[in-house]
Amino acid sequence: MDEGGTRVRLPAGLWRDGRRHDVAMLRASGFGEELPRPGALPAERATQLVAACIERIGEVEPVGLDEARELVVGDREAIALHVRRLVAGEELPCVLDCPNPECGERLEVTLRVSDLLVEPYAWEGALHSRSFCGRRVAFRVPNGGDLERAAGRAAASVEAAAEELLEACVESCEGELDAELSSALAAAMEELDPQADISLAFACPECGAEGTVPFDASAYVLEELAQRKRALEREVHLLALHYHWSEGDIVSMPQSRRRRYIELLDDELRGRAA
Repeated sequence: MDEGGTRVRLPAGLWRDGRRHDVAMLRASGFGEELPRPGALPAERATQLVAACIERIGEVEPVGLDEARELVVGDREAIALHVRRLVAGEELPCVLDCPNPECGERLEVTLRVSDLLVEPYAWEGALHSRSFCGRRVAFRVPNGGDLERAAGRAAASVEAAAEELLEACVESCEGELDAELSSALAAAMEELDPQADISLAFACPECGAEGTVPFDASAYVLEELAQRKRALEREVHLLALHYHWSEGDIVSMPQSRRRRYIELLDDELRGRAA
């Protein structure tokens, strides 16, 4: 802990005047107090989550929506995982469906945050230059702002949105960005930002079928925070209704103590109903 928060290392970080800023300071609390609005697109919700839980990144402060959009997708996923660890611990319970439709088994697995985080990237700058199909391309890796713009267009055409996303990340290109070059460029972007594409490989213990599913850390954390907020609101309602304590007193109470009162209250109410 440091200055009331937690320091974490990001895979890529923000670049300012040729300098890399990749040590982020997570806020000590308040992650779930103002959750992103339900109607927002997933990319927008991830942006709001990052902006809500990061105080600064290196010497870049404050961190707001613009900085959250500037972070590459892998950084945003890493931040979500670090937030999950700080709020609820290292283990992430998941339920996966067997890939064999004739089996239908539901698999309960437990992931660990440390197993999903990757090492910091060996980048020399935010701009990359490579040769594909005999042509030189200067490009950057997609960031949160790119995803938001692409998601807004995906309803009309997923293919067009993907094409626009690639074009937005290209700074210069020898020749046209045709299908062959686009495919090679997309693969290079995935290679450069592996934290952005977390996949879980598993095998069904019942039928042995193997499968791979993507893991969206931001979506996972946002859903858990929403569940925690709903649970807290229920606890505040019940304790305030029956004990007449103030919301501030209830929220500041240690979680274990608050839940013990809820258990006693539930026992009391069930006894009256019997």
